[in-house]
Amino acid sequence: MHKRIKLVSSDIDGTLVSEGTTDLNPKVLEMVRKLKSKGIIFVAASGRQFDGMLRLFQEVSDDMIFISNNGAYISCRDTKMFEAVMKRTDVEQLIPFIRNQKDCCFTASTGTDGSYVEESAPKEFIDLLVNGYGNKVTLVPDILELDLPIIKVAMYRKEGIQEISEDIKKEWEERFHVLEAGTCWVDFVDHKADKGIALASIQKALCISKDETMAFGDNLNDLGMLKTAGHSYAVGGARPEVKSLARYITDTVEKNGVLQVLEKLI
Repeated sequence: MHKRIKLVSSDIDGTLVSEGTTDLNPKVLEMVRKLKSKGIIFVAASGRQFDGMLRLFQEVSDDMIFISNNGAYISCRDTKMFEAVMKRTDVEQLIPFIRNQKDCCFTASTGTDGSYVEESAPKEFIDLLVNGYGNKVTLVPDILELDLPIIKVAMYRKEGIQEISEDIKKEWEERFHVLEAGTCWVDFVDHKADKGIALASIQKALCISKDETMAFGDNLNDLGMLKTAGHSYAVGGARPEVKSLARYITDTVEKNGVLQVLEKLI
């Protein structure tokens, strides 16, 4: 089964862990080591910020590659491989727009310094970021008063974000790559940032082909990554668009669908 695989890339939320948690099965860390011993590189690819991903995979962080912030930041062994900083003048228009959206709040992320949240944000939202996703969060009065190299702005709405996501995408897609990420998030990144573009750059750097690549995902921000892998998997519970695109479908995150496939692979 897939004997030529040299690169495995997996989304996190909804694919390896339940959305907004750090409940990573310890067997995933063991699997990263097993893959490495077989000459297969593991890539964690997420809309999450880098420092939260690093804590999640701390034990094996030197044995893998990280694609964070939906492809806006790529790193390996504490070395930055790529960073896509958003255009400041566009961010200065985007943030007031999000502030005016009903029941919405947001974070602004940098490559290695975590994310910034305005002090007016609900405590429930801050708790989700810190205790749910394990993020490093800095509270500030006004993000736009700071001179930050912002690589992602993530808009959060606890319920109903899919009802407004298409209109938001149409309004902002000329200036940003706009992505639905999870059930509560819409992410804004530079057009050069995408999980698929990021994975392709890793393939090029390591001389690994599409046919030698396996990828797992569940949401719309995973589509680019799945297109870049010859062996693409949607987990059970994935969006219909993801299942239609993926070559294969595996079990749900609750039943460790990714691990089931990787156990067969090794």
